[in-house]
Amino acid sequence: MLKAEGKPLFSRTDGDIMACILESSNDSPSEERLIYRCNLNLSQLSLYRDYLVEAGFLKFSKQEDGEELLQATKNGREALIEYQKIKIKFNENSSKAG
Repeated sequence: MLKAEGKPLFSRTDGDIMACILESSNDSPSEERLIYRCNLNLSQLSLYRDYLVEAGFLKFSKQEDGEELLQATKNGREALIEYQKIKIKFNENSSKAG
């Protein structure tokens, strides 16, 4: 991992946050659970959620009790897999460079 003064050089990216939401939505969690799992506040989650829904990576699903849950779509799951592959490649290259 790249570090400057003992701290990671890069903080969490938008891609990391969206990947967390997509990965966590595999369990069909409520928005409250996503907030905790991905370390976001409600306004941040709303921003990313709206983007992911608009892009077709995330969808709402209603439970029998009326609760709305978020689920990754097929495109969302595929995008997550590709993102994880890219992250692995960057981590391999940064460990070789350090």
